[in-house]
Amino acid sequence: AALRHGPLEMLGQNCFVLVFSGEETTRALNIRLYEDLRAAAIPTGWVDMGTGPGPFLLPPAPEHLRSILEILPVEMMTLALARLRGRVAGTFERATKVTTSE
Repeated sequence: AALRHGPLEMLGQNCFVLVFSGEETTRALNIRLYEDLRAAAIPTGWVDMGTGPGPFLLPPAPEHLRSILEILPVEMMTLALARLRGRVAGTFERATKVTTSE
């Protein structure tokens, strides 16, 4: 939901967004986000568990492992990509974590 309140405005053709199916209670919201991003011509992939249209499929696993399977591989990839680009992951380039002036 946070993506709709600002960051969505920064997305474009040079960004790629992975949307995770998530648990059953939020799946419909995630599908809608995926469809909205695709309608805006933003390169988008859908990640689901089990079998279905690929290429982003997670292996079938118990529901309590879903967050680990969804988050950990992507986090590891972003850390590696940041390093390849000479960036320090988790640091701001143009802003600070706390606003010191208005």
